[in-house]
Amino acid sequence: MPRNANICSPDNMKPYIKCLQCYSTTELKAALVVALAELSGATYQELYDCGACWNCVSDSERLQAFVAFVWYAAFGEFPDAATINEDIRCLRCYSESQLDSAIVCGWCEYAQTNPQ
Repeated sequence: MPRNANICSPDNMKPYIKCLQCYSTTELKAALVVALAELSGATYQELYDCGACWNCVSDSERLQAFVAFVWYAAFGEFPDAATINEDIRCLRCYSESQLDSAIVCGWCEYAQTNPQ
C-alpha cells in the first residue's frame, strides 16, 4: 500500500473533489492545462499552440502519446513494446476502472513526493 494512501483516499479527497463537481469535462480538462502550464513553465497559449497538431489524431493516439511522455518522464527513455509487455503483464487482468483508480492514486503519490 502506498505510504500516503490515507491522504489519497476518496474520503480524504472529498473536500477537494466537491468543489470540482459542478465543472464539465471540458472545464476539468482546462484546469489540467492550467496545472500543466504551471508545472512545465509554459503559458496556456504555448500549450494550446503545441496541442494544435494533436487535434487531427484519434483519442487513442493522444492516449498513446500521453503514455509515452509520462513513461519518458518516469524512466528517461521512451517505451518499447518489449519493456511495456514485461511491465504490464501483471496488470492485464485489471478493469479499466481499476486502472483509472490506480492512476489517480499514482498522481496523488507523485504530487506529495514532488511538491512545487
